[in-house]
Amino acid sequence: MSCRYTRNLVDEGNGKFNLMLLCWGPSQASCIHDHTDAHCFMKILSGELEEVRYEWPENAPPTDCGGMRMVGKTPLHTNGVCYINDSLGLHRVCNPSDSDPAVSLHLYCPPFSSCQVFDEVTGKRTKCPVTFFSKYGKKIKYCETECAVQLLASVACLPASVACLPASVACLSASVACLPASVACLPASVECLPASVACLLASVACLPASVACLPASVACLPASVACLPASVACLFASVACLSA
Repeated sequence: MSCRYTRNLVDEGNGKFNLMLLCWGPSQASCIHDHTDAHCFMKILSGELEEVRYEWPENAPPTDCGGMRMVGKTPLHTNGVCYINDSLGLHRVCNPSDSDPAVSLHLYCPPFSSCQVFDEVTGKRTKCPVTFFSKYGKKIKYCETECAVQLLASVACLPASVACLPASVACLSASVACLPASVACLPASVECLPASVACLLASVACLPASVACLPASVACLPASVACLPASVACLFASVACLSA
């Protein structure tokens, strides 16, 4: 099934809701999606549609193929209505006819600018922006909408960027000020490198001998401690003889 149905904004409800007309060509369908904690009311104005509901991936028991778990299909005839919100699960809407178009009226309250779509096979979710084919009867190019969103994001970031500018300039100045000293130290560092490497190699070469001497040093320790009293006695005798 193709996903190229059109979403046409009719009213924004002073920011409290979005009212839109969706036009479905033959065999066209939406992706499986949520509603960003909004209420979704739908009425079929012409033709017929079908709503397919799914459980949230984290709430559904695993299926044989590991994909999304479908919980029901509902045919929607002309003048039929349906309602869904995220507590009821996820859904996909499609035009089951391969020859006739359909038109539906949708009310979303509160309005939302993005929603999550789900891969039917893997259950993987992706965040997608809400876009419109037209607003109030005027066709909108997607690239223009995308540029407008990016422009608004850039404008929103501008104050923070300007606030960071002095600190960035200060860091740059400090880096430039340190550059001559860093360059001046470079020859001395390079000159010391061979001596440092030679000392390291000598230390490594001495390590086996030091380790080999360690048992003998430990073995001599008790004898050295045992001789300590005699050594002290001899010291006092020598001092006494020196006085006489």
